Amino acid sequence: MDYSPRQTNNWKIKHQNHVELCNNSKANVILIGDSIVLGLERYPNIWNTYFKPLNCINLGIGGDRIQNVLWRSVNLTIPPTLSKVVILFGSNNLNTDSSLDIAYGIIEIGITFKKKKKSNINIFICGLIPRDENWSINRKYIKEINDLLKSKCKENGFTFIDQNNGWTHQVDDKLVQELYYRDSLHLIEKGNQKFAKSISTVLKHSKSTCSNSSFTLDDQDFPSLTSITSPSIILKKIPINTNFSKSCKQINPLPKRFALSKAIVSSDFSKLVKPVRVDVNHIVKNVSKVLNHNVNVRKNIRASNVCKSNVDVLFTKCEKSSDIHKPIISNYSSCVT
Repeated sequence: MDYSPRQTNNWKIKHQNHVELCNNSKANVILIGDSIVLGLERYPNIWNTYFKPLNCINLGIGGDRIQNVLWRSVNLTIPPTLSKVVILFGSNNLNTDSSLDIAYGIIEIGITFKKKKKSNINIFICGLIPRDENWSINRKYIKEINDLLKSKCKENGFTFIDQNNGWTHQVDDKLVQELYYRDSLHLIEKGNQKFAKSISTVLKHSKSTCSNSSFTLDDQDFPSLTSITSPSIILKKIPINTNFSKSCKQINPLPKRFALSKAIVSSDFSKLVKPVRVDVNHIVKNVSKVLNHNVNVRKNIRASNVCKSNVDVLFTKCEKSSDIHKPIISNYSSCVT
């Protein structure tokens, strides 16, 4: 498995700042992910209202992909006071990876933090926020990823925060543009407030909510919540490869599966990912027909060429004859079929 740091000085500086922040912090909550997470700290009034009272630190880095966040989570020392981790990323992998790979990568982040502090830590996985002004293939992938995440969170004892409500219009399924920048991806202040409110509400509810319960917020501005159903699930010990290549480029080809072990692979995925069946005999039969047809065509072409050459010879001979009509009629009819 190739866990890849990005090979830019700016990225390395940001990661090192995060490491020092965690080492010197007594934070109770960590937010980790890409630019969507980073944007929660863009507006001080939003951060001070929703996250500062919860003693949060923000570890978002814009442009991060799955292998980058995996590498950061492995190479990070968490504060001893940490009790909650909120994870949101995956949008930067939509153009290169399958829904299954992205879902596994996000779950693997949660498993990594769970192994760092085996007790008294809750993992919260945010569903991907809708993007693109109108319905698109990215929206389709996001729905698939969120469905997979919801299922895997239940299996691994994580809390899934659904982000399906309030981001698009129900009539035409277009984005609510007053929440987004012009790129229809990143959030402006109003969008950040909605996103921050949904996360902080879940974190506050988790203090007084039993770990084996499931609940949904009544306010339509809040996403629905699916909490863990079995707190007694024990994660299998999964070896983590920390021998990372220093020569890897900023964007590396990703592995076929981000899951380190079959421990997080569920039989449920067999219902979602159906194998493609190919009738080999049918293909061979059709290929044989095409080949036979080509052979017959070649034979007809050769026969036509032979006939044409014979006719040319006859015409040449007849030109030398005084009576040109008889040879042409008698011989030409014999060679033309």
